[in-house]
Amino acid sequence: MTLESLENEEDLETTEEPFIFKDGQPVMGSPTDGVYEIHQPPWKLNVTYKDGKKNGETIIYDENNQIIKRLFYENDKLNGPTEILENGKVETVTTFKNNILEGPMTGYYPSGVKRLE
Repeated sequence: MTLESLENEEDLETTEEPFIFKDGQPVMGSPTDGVYEIHQPPWKLNVTYKDGKKNGETIIYDENNQIIKRLFYENDKLNGPTEILENGKVETVTTFKNNILEGPMTGYYPSGVKRLE
């Protein structure tokens, strides 16, 4: 399992194998149900699974433990808002339905003022 298969994000590619934890304990095999903490340097992800598929919120942290991305899944497909953050502030918001970008992309200045839609 690679980070690319977990998040399908080319900008997060790495060659290191992930370390997977649930409730602070290492997990062997694929995630099934619950929230899993996945370490794939330099990133850390909190991914919610149900029946072996991503369902619910996924949060991606950088090497400084700051949130850089927040995504929502339903049956392994992006569904709902996706936020990209920089320095703890929302930079871009998009919405997906069944893995397809739907609706506007909204960008924000560091001050929080909308810059584009």
